[in-house]
Amino acid sequence: MSFRYVLDTSVWVAYFDGLCTEEIRRGIENDIVGTSVIALVELADKFERDGRDIERELSFIRSRSILLPVTPLVAIAAAKIKKHMRKTKPKFGIADALHLATAQERKAILLTMDNDFANVKGVTIVRQKSLK
Repeated sequence: MSFRYVLDTSVWVAYFDGLCTEEIRRGIENDIVGTSVIALVELADKFERDGRDIERELSFIRSRSILLPVTPLVAIAAAKIKKHMRKTKPKFGIADALHLATAQERKAILLTMDNDFANVKGVTIVRQKSLK
């Protein structure tokens, strides 16, 4: 199955917290997107720390998203991405590199709210909606 976007953890958090834009919300609810299993790990970790139950959100992610594994090629690509990105962004982490490598492997655009991806090809940084 093909899809245009891979969502990272920050976009899913914004969605579940009601902070993503209407355009992103509609995209998640009306299109199939990709999600790395790494995002599930990060979401489970965040929700556990926040005392939130991930089961409902996980069920929704499974219904709207193709869960993408960390393949050996993705793992190797992620290591290279991290090494390259650390030249200008010293705190760039392996999880972010895995999200990007996953999107690249699938020839999809990575959607993120993380400014560490500024000016990175194949990445769209989305903004959270304005709180009035």
